[in-house]
Amino acid sequence: MLKSIHQLPQEVVNQIAAGEVVERPASMVKELVENSMDAGASKIEIHFSEGGRFVQVKDNGCGIRDSELNLALSPHSTSKISSLKDIWTINSYGFRGEALASISEVSDFTLVSKTENQDQAAHLRSEFGKKRPVERIASEKGTTVIVKNLFQNTPARLKFLKSEASETNLIKNTIKAMALSHPQVEFRVLHKGKLLFYWPAAENLQKRAEEVLSFKNTFYTKTKYNDIMVEAVMCAPNETAAHRRQMWFFISGRWVEDSTIHSAVMSAYRGLLMHGEYPLVVLHLSCRQEDLDVNVHPSKSKVRFKNSSPVFKAVHHSLRAVLEKAPWINNKRSMQQSQETELKFPNVGFDKTHFHKKDSGFYGHSDKSRFQKDYSASPSSDKTQDFYETSSSLASTIQNMDMKPALVKDSLSREVQEEKEPEGKQGYWSSLYVLSQAHLTYILAQTREAIVFIDQHAAHERVLYERLMLSWNTGKGEVQNRLIPLVLDLDESLVKPLLSVQKELLKIGVEVELSGPDGLVIHSAPAILKDVALQKALVQMADEMKSLGGSFAIENKVSDLCATMACHSAIRAGQALSKDEMKELLIQMDEFPLSSFCPHGRPVFVEYPLSRLEKDFGRRV
Repeated sequence: MLKSIHQLPQEVVNQIAAGEVVERPASMVKELVENSMDAGASKIEIHFSEGGRFVQVKDNGCGIRDSELNLALSPHSTSKISSLKDIWTINSYGFRGEALASISEVSDFTLVSKTENQDQAAHLRSEFGKKRPVERIASEKGTTVIVKNLFQNTPARLKFLKSEASETNLIKNTIKAMALSHPQVEFRVLHKGKLLFYWPAAENLQKRAEEVLSFKNTFYTKTKYNDIMVEAVMCAPNETAAHRRQMWFFISGRWVEDSTIHSAVMSAYRGLLMHGEYPLVVLHLSCRQEDLDVNVHPSKSKVRFKNSSPVFKAVHHSLRAVLEKAPWINNKRSMQQSQETELKFPNVGFDKTHFHKKDSGFYGHSDKSRFQKDYSASPSSDKTQDFYETSSSLASTIQNMDMKPALVKDSLSREVQEEKEPEGKQGYWSSLYVLSQAHLTYILAQTREAIVFIDQHAAHERVLYERLMLSWNTGKGEVQNRLIPLVLDLDESLVKPLLSVQKELLKIGVEVELSGPDGLVIHSAPAILKDVALQKALVQMADEMKSLGGSFAIENKVSDLCATMACHSAIRAGQALSKDEMKELLIQMDEFPLSSFCPHGRPVFVEYPLSRLEKDFGRRV
């Protein structure tokens, strides 16, 4: 049947808008708090209960003139923009003029506001869209919005709300985001009449992030990339979450979800996180207004960039620059040096000879170091005997140590002060005192405050990986030309992808050449790599290139290739090491800031504070 076209009644239009703007109580809280921020508020107080069906937001902003109070609840009424061109130069959160009108349509709504020049505040109540006359009451400067019985006149929408606990958690998250967007604003939050959060105005984003999110040991960066400013607070890669909800993104002060920024952050943490781990990050990004479109969705939680590539690069480089300095390790070393200085504690029983770096390293050993042996070989059948020999060595080492009481002043005065290492010459890892090897897998070391277990395979893997990546970046890898080329028989579909990146492979010393329709010949490879490891890595790389097609990023895949090569070439768990080899591995770790994580994001070390041991032994309560 042919139906006539007609205009919808205003109340229907308002409820349609309410469905977009006020999806649930949390989104309503977001709209109200953003209005307070647009009003220049320095203090915001939020009360809520019933899962957000009751909400009160009070601020000390500029307020609304009494003559404009009715207009504020009319659809598409706003003070934020005036013409079409203003949409592309928006400096405020709100601009559509839909929030208050939409909320008042689906709730028992009260608006109280007073400007600087008014003697009394104006009071307006709207019961599910039906406005009452404006009244005059006593109130402070600013605006108060009270929402009761949200969605009572729309039972279908009410039915789709989650449990009160779930809606409450969403509101808490929203309030945290609003507090993170404006560190200079004081927030006071009450739930069911009880104080839930109080965050005074913070000096900076780092301070606010630590207060709101309980982040500890954070690191801060503020950098500019072309016309893009990136400000971020981040935690060390060993502080992670099992979900992405602790990654907070703000663009021009707006709390948003953006796939470009998410990808850039995860790329910056590449090789530092295990599968299923997400970093703790608060990131503020600002760019030119003409490069950003915020008019994408009524909730304003999504934005569109004119060009997302510079955004990705800006975020990636800003965060990666901090991570590559490994400030968490630098902090540990600084703390250790500070304790040594403050306590003036002599190195009782510490063998300082291992602090001095030797000429030989993991690569190009003049002596036939055990690190050049074939570590893929099966562990010796006499492994148990090796283990007990190592344990015996440990016992002997402990017996030979000078175990004089460290806290006896007379004993300290008799100690001969050992020669101090030149300042700035010693890294954190080489400063550890090596005790022995645990379970033929972990290097057992200690500091003045803790016992440290270091995974020998993960540590060596990171060293090899960094060497390979350095070779690729500089094109100066150590290459071993083969007298007899290594022939790989591959599926025909895997040959073409590898040939397409011949130049990139050559940078890490791998020279490949076509040999027949379904084969490759390897003429050279890094000296540290074994044939089995190289073959597995190349096949894996070709397979990923084949499946990912045009979206394949060569840098990431070379990184994966280097990680695979390093994994197959590193010393294994169960491999017995001499004390000198363990010391040298620690020295090599100091060459690379990210040595606290293997290339796959697995932690390299675990630390057990001596205070914990003392507590377990009943020496400390």
